Amino acid sequence: MTGAEPSRARLLLLRWPGPHPEAADWHARFATAIATAPGFRAIEIEAEDDRAAQWRILERFDDAAGLAAWRGAATRRALLAEAVDRGASHQDDPAAQHDRDEPVTEVVATHVPPGQEARFHAWCAEIQAAQGRFAGYRGTSIHAPAEAGAAPWWTTTIRFGTAPQLDAWLASPERAALLRRADRGFRSFRQRRLPDSFAAWFPGFGEDAPPLWKQAALVLLVLYPVVMLEMRFLSPRLAALPPALATFLGNALSVGLVTWPLMPIAVAAMGWWLHPRDRRAELLGLLLLLLLYAGAILLLARL
Repeated sequence: MTGAEPSRARLLLLRWPGPHPEAADWHARFATAIATAPGFRAIEIEAEDDRAAQWRILERFDDAAGLAAWRGAATRRALLAEAVDRGASHQDDPAAQHDRDEPVTEVVATHVPPGQEARFHAWCAEIQAAQGRFAGYRGTSIHAPAEAGAAPWWTTTIRFGTAPQLDAWLASPERAALLRRADRGFRSFRQRRLPDSFAAWFPGFGEDAPPLWKQAALVLLVLYPVVMLEMRFLSPRLAALPPALATFLGNALSVGLVTWPLMPIAVAAMGWWLHPRDRRAELLGLLLLLLLYAGAILLLARL
């Protein structure tokens, strides 16, 4: 990215007047709102210290237009105005640009017989020099076997900016030539692409996994009612607890419900849409998802 390119992600700094009992509720509603914005990619919310007063909220979109539309949206303005009414203050980080894509990582395990480590390291140096000339290269880490006497597997992680850039290196003639030149003693390789953010819930890796927007859409469908029900029924019962403990208990329950019974059910029920056979299934699944969103909103609004 050059300095002239518009940003696709910006940092919002939010300061509450000390540990605030309604901060967790506000953060949950802000995250729910941004997740429905066109072009949404990710939101990261984290406290800067143990006092949970200053928060960093990173808003990330697919493109600058999506980010600009969200930052000017009436929903976002209303939420920020509500936070101010509750005593919070906010400001954008004017200097920070947060457009770095999350690197894609490939893990390669190599069997290196004892006594061949020097040859392996020399060969690794050649590999690193070659892959460093490819677009998107972000770095390499090499890890020795976990402990003395363990199986002599050396683990290498290779990071590129995007999956196509990584694939270009993995399929390149340069890498193929280096693999052919590898010592026969350590030509046994095992590779696995590290999964995307939601891959623990969704089957498949890399090209076999559903698109990230579908993964996020299904997570939102499951997470929204859980958060709303907790706000309505659980939060009042935890109000007497310290805010940090109450928030922890609520988050632990949400994560547990979403991770185990709910997401596996949702993925199984919507598998035909996550991996559609044709355009008709794609459109029907999207229509069903929108109807489920609307039904959840209408139903939960009556609580």
